[in-house]
Amino acid sequence: MTTMADSMDNGFESLKDIITGMFQHAPKSADFEVQSKAIKAIEMDKGLSNEGIKDAALVIAKDSSTANVYLMLKSKRTCKLFLLEKMEDLRK
Repeated sequence: MTTMADSMDNGFESLKDIITGMFQHAPKSADFEVQSKAIKAIEMDKGLSNEGIKDAALVIAKDSSTANVYLMLKSKRTCKLFLLEKMEDLRK
């Protein structure tokens, strides 16, 4: 019985470590919210093809600071140029 209890304790500890690791690697809700706003704005701007929107979403999902900069830029042309450069970096 003791061996079985020890085995269960070890199993629970392993499960706890896995779950803790998942939460530590999960994006923060504030980052997710900013990324979501940026992707919606990109879709609304209509300046990119569907493929471009997909690539832009990948760039935004990879780095929330890119989402912040995109949302701060006022000029649609500047936004597009910024995204195109980031998307080019993604392809390298």
